Amino acid sequence: MKAFLLLAFSACAALGMPAQKTVYFNPDTVATDVSVWQAGKNIIPPDFPDLLYDEYFNGAEEIWLGWNHKPVQVGVTAKGEPVTVVYNHVTHQREIYVGDRLLFADNEVSFAVPGDKHEDPLTPAAVNCNKTEVGYGDRTTILNTTDRDFETKLLKFVAPAEGFTREGYCYYLGYIPEPEDSLDTGGKSFVAYTMELPSDPKLRRSVLNILGKYYVPHTEETYYSMEGADESFSYSTTTYASNREPRDFRDAISMMEAAAMVSIPHYRPWPSDTIPLSWATRSTKQFTPVYHKGDVLTYKVSFSDTYYVGGGFASGVSYVSFDTKKDEIMTTRDIFPNTTDSLKLKETYLEAVMKFMESRMDSLEEYYPQEKRRQTVLDFLKDGYFAENTGATVDDITIPEQAAITNEGVRILLPASVFSDFGETPDAYILLPWKSLKGLTPFAR
Repeated sequence: MKAFLLLAFSACAALGMPAQKTVYFNPDTVATDVSVWQAGKNIIPPDFPDLLYDEYFNGAEEIWLGWNHKPVQVGVTAKGEPVTVVYNHVTHQREIYVGDRLLFADNEVSFAVPGDKHEDPLTPAAVNCNKTEVGYGDRTTILNTTDRDFETKLLKFVAPAEGFTREGYCYYLGYIPEPEDSLDTGGKSFVAYTMELPSDPKLRRSVLNILGKYYVPHTEETYYSMEGADESFSYSTTTYASNREPRDFRDAISMMEAAAMVSIPHYRPWPSDTIPLSWATRSTKQFTPVYHKGDVLTYKVSFSDTYYVGGGFASGVSYVSFDTKKDEIMTTRDIFPNTTDSLKLKETYLEAVMKFMESRMDSLEEYYPQEKRRQTVLDFLKDGYFAENTGATVDDITIPEQAAITNEGVRILLPASVFSDFGETPDAYILLPWKSLKGLTPFAR
């Protein structure tokens, strides 16, 4: 099927694409209903039988990508109260409780066993381990739940970075099915955004301008029947963009909603401030600053999504660097001017991919024997998962455009689906350490 789709899209390219056009609209004329985003508020809590999750979970002892639907105890306080963490499937946030009291809820915070080098940002701490490694953004700290000032230390650690303020907003869209739609009922989409915005007015304005350029436009997919084809194919033809810049972060979220409603007319604002789970898709996105030097500001973007009725879990992270002088998102060509096609950079990227695979993939030796591993990875990077003995070389590697500058080095996109036959495998951002980038980028330390 995947090979068929690849051929189909190749056929589209061969026939030529329709001219891309941009439609500017006035978001002030589109009704919006943006609410302040608060974890645990505005949303009906989940009330599903355990059976729904048995495929993924087996009680509190089994943890799969941090989506433990039952509380996991990570320690006790000096007063003997249990400190527990639970993943809320509705809000897509980890909730930290002291006894029965909700202390903090966030999409970005993570807990791990101290010293655990696993890079998964959703790895909770071991059960009943009083010492826990707390992660937030790209920083970590070791906390002991038995310390009398544990709560103060935790809340200080997860507070916005110095010089930033945290804002969060959410909105709901109601789905009105088309007459030919196979669904016989409507549904809701819930989307929540949280972002740490610069306190400095000039820098804040720059961030909002970039959001207006790159996150507000919404692309509509139009379906075309092609002569000789058995089915229709879709490709983008129109980008809907606002005719003004966002005034503030809440306004930016409102513009995103307006863009969706303009480009997909069967979506409408939902008047209720609750979202029943029976027909609902949920998505949360959080922007956390992880690097700021000169004109470069980098955000780590954490996301979690589900399909209808809580199915189709997906969580992951990406990185994006803002050039606050040009009000542009940076690409690999900005970070590696004149070197994106160099063999040295491609070899460095390949080494990072190999390291990523070795740290993440189970049974690596079984599927990718050592003597064939390098060639297999090269073939996959060039031609995708179904590549077979293509004889690809390092020169055949194409460095993805999506990259970001961090304190540890440069994070570059790895389209993880090239290593899987599952088309919804979340992409990864692999790390190219600064020490490996000497002579390749002016940003290297």
